[in-house]
Parts: sequence; C-alpha cells; structure tokens
Amino acid sequence: MNKLFLGCVALATMGLITSCSDNNTDTGASSDLILNASIGVNTRAEKSTWAKNDALGVYVTEGTLDKPYLSNTTRYNNINFLHNGKYFTASDIYLDETAATIYGYYPYNSAVTSGTSVPVESSTQTDYLYGVSTTPASISQKNVDITMKHALSMVVFKLRKSATYTEGAGLVTKIVIENHDATNTFKIAGTLNIQTGTVTGTSTNGSLTLVPTDGSLVLTETFQSMAAICLPVAATSTKAIRATFTIDGRTFRFVFPEATKWEAGYRNNYSLTMSNTGLEIGGEGTDSGITIDPWGDTTDSDISLVPVL
Repeated sequence: MNKLFLGCVALATMGLITSCSDNNTDTGASSDLILNASIGVNTRAEKSTWAKNDALGVYVTEGTLDKPYLSNTTRYNNINFLHNGKYFTASDIYLDETAATIYGYYPYNSAVTSGTSVPVESSTQTDYLYGVSTTPASISQKNVDITMKHALSMVVFKLRKSATYTEGAGLVTKIVIENHDATNTFKIAGTLNIQTGTVTGTSTNGSLTLVPTDGSLVLTETFQSMAAICLPVAATSTKAIRATFTIDGRTFRFVFPEATKWEAGYRNNYSLTMSNTGLEIGGEGTDSGITIDPWGDTTDSDISLVPVL
C-alpha cells in the first residue's frame, strides 16, 4: 500500500458549462469550465498526484449547501467530477450569471445524499479531503480554485527498543487502537460536513487493527515512525483511548493521557521506547515524547500502517 499521508491540497476542478435560463434550459454554446487540480508537495500522502479517473464529489450552490444552484438538487448536488488525465471534468453543469459557490470532497461516493453528512471511516485508511471555492463561479468565470483540507487526523508512533531490551528481536506485527474506558471516545466511522469540516462520530465500538506495510517491522535503538489515519478526537477528560502493540509475540499497552486531542489535519506524534518491562513515553532522557504538527511540515519518513480487514 502506498504511504497514507497527505499535506494540504490546493484544488480547482473543471466541468462543462453553458449559458442557461433559470429553468436550466441550455440557451448557448457549450464551453469548458476548467477546474485545475493540483496536490501540494507532501512526503506522506496516500496520493501525491492525480490519476486518470480519480473522482471528486462536487456541490454547486448559491452560497451554502442548503441552497443548491438555481434550486436544482438533481443537477447540482454530489456531481461526479472525473480526472481525464489533465484535469477534472463533468458534463451538463450549466451556469448563468448567478454566482456559484463550489464545495468539493474526495473521494467521490455515489451513495452520498447530503454534503453535510458524507460518510467517513478509518478502517480502510482513506485520506478524506474537503474544500470550498475561493472565488465564485458563473458563466463568465470558468476557473474555480478550491483549497482542500484533511478531514481526519493522524497518529504517529515513533518506536524504538532500549539498549537493554533482551526479550527478542523487537518484531512489531500488529497495532490496535481502541477505547480504553466506557466513554466510547474512539470512533472508526462517522460523517463529514464538507461546508464546516466537522466530523461526527457514529460508530459504537471503535477498534482499529493495523499492521506495518510489509507485515512486520523490526525495531532498532533508533526511532522508526508508523502512522495511522484516525477520526478526530476532542480533548478527552479521561484516559479514554489506548494502543496495544504486539512485539515479539508479547502485548505492550500504551494508554493515551487525559486531555488527548487529535485535530483534523494534524500529526500527533508519540515517541515510545520499548524495554523489558513495557513501553515508556520518550524514554532514556528524551523530551516528553508527545508533539503535534501539521501534515507535510516535516521530512521524516513514515512506515505505513495498513488495515486488517
């Protein structure tokens, strides 16, 4: 599996546009509305470039999602914009002089019925993106830029074994992130509002099982990073979430501290040192071992964690 991480994306999409009356009757010759899609430089993106047939879901509105363009939900809600190898395009997107605000999300889902509740989940480690146009579209403005943002958060485990570890080679075969108490704080499924970026968790028993890309990883005395995409978490009031590592056939548990907060679009880094007695934050004279930074702001390489389905 490719790396699972993606930095902030600036996106503009393209579709066909013709002049029309308020009842959407085509009254003019068609012409291209260009939505130029570009992905910013990023070392941990599941996708680093667009490929032919990549698909975006697009809402054409008169300002907000509850106001579809020209009051036509059929024509302007959840439009499938496909990449043709050069740009994104869709047919039968008719605009007049009325200013249009464009909302988009990735990847496209034909089952979506509302832009305020796009299904998202972490089990497949999909990097969901959403954004809104920075300038209005109309018959006279055919280029629209959309700045895409990450809808989910990222948890990075920086693992190493101590010099005194003697229980084995340090073979990591599995990581499970799950709820530690009855608050059901950790969610693996929810919905995304592409206008506000709000993710609302809906799962009732969150447990995410992941393995390193090649099935296993041998730890050394130097930190190695493994990263997973997770739904955002508001600041916890308890020790609500834990991660369980299977290393050398033994189980090591790390319980995330109170006030843990995983915001959309940020990397939450946990530096953990494995010893004969367990896992320690930081360890051996390092700092606190917990840092937060935006995606794409570091050149560290991550080992992908892939889902166990």
